[in-house]
Amino acid sequence: FQNALKNFKNNKIRTFLSLLGVIIGVTSVIIITTLGSSAAGNVKETMGKADLDLVNVSPGLRRHLRSAYFPFNDNLRETLMYEIPEITEIFYVNNLAGTLRWNDVDVNCPLRAVETGFLESNSLELNQGRSFNVSDNVEGLHNIVLGKKTAEMLFGEENPVGQLITIDASRDMFGFRVIGVLESREIGMEQPDSSAYIPRGFYEKKIKPNPEADYFVAKVTSQNVASKVQNQIEEYADEVTGLENTVVAYSLQSY
Repeated sequence: FQNALKNFKNNKIRTFLSLLGVIIGVTSVIIITTLGSSAAGNVKETMGKADLDLVNVSPGLRRHLRSAYFPFNDNLRETLMYEIPEITEIFYVNNLAGTLRWNDVDVNCPLRAVETGFLESNSLELNQGRSFNVSDNVEGLHNIVLGKKTAEMLFGEENPVGQLITIDASRDMFGFRVIGVLESREIGMEQPDSSAYIPRGFYEKKIKPNPEADYFVAKVTSQNVASKVQNQIEEYADEVTGLENTVVAYSLQSY
């Protein structure tokens, strides 16, 4: 010990530099850890609780085999909600591409055929108008909700709500009335700005009867169980089909 103290005294500069290096290293680790935790918390706070209690489920690698043994239909909805009690709601979604037309303006954008409650569960707020109600889906009404950028490209400074537009989709032309425009949002599970939404009931009645969903979103009892439910859905799908990677489930809570 005395020899060590003597070495410290004889090599004051080296001792100072060594201690300074240790202090800088420890401080850096503390700062990086704190910033990382703070950033993760801020991102989750910005995304909102509604996104953190959702699990998105898409087909896995073997789509055709999965469709035969694990179709995304109403039977699966009932089964999953029975097998996994933490699931409170399941929303089916179908995707299609379309050209929206108003006067001489054409806008190409992805269309999502969604069930009542899908927009609200994804915490998508309205800038104008209203969202879908039960009648829109049950009756398959020709109503459409636009993302903010889609509305701006189509109507400019005109008020979109109440306007009649046409949609060229699936080789058919349909007339729609704009009932709402969503607020802009760039993060989260659902990013609506350049999209448009129609009732899934319309999709079932006019485009594809009794369709299997392209993907679905499961709402769970709490954001604390989202990662658990994500794993349960994947494991259950593989068990039913006898395959691996039958579906791909993910939640923002798992990141």
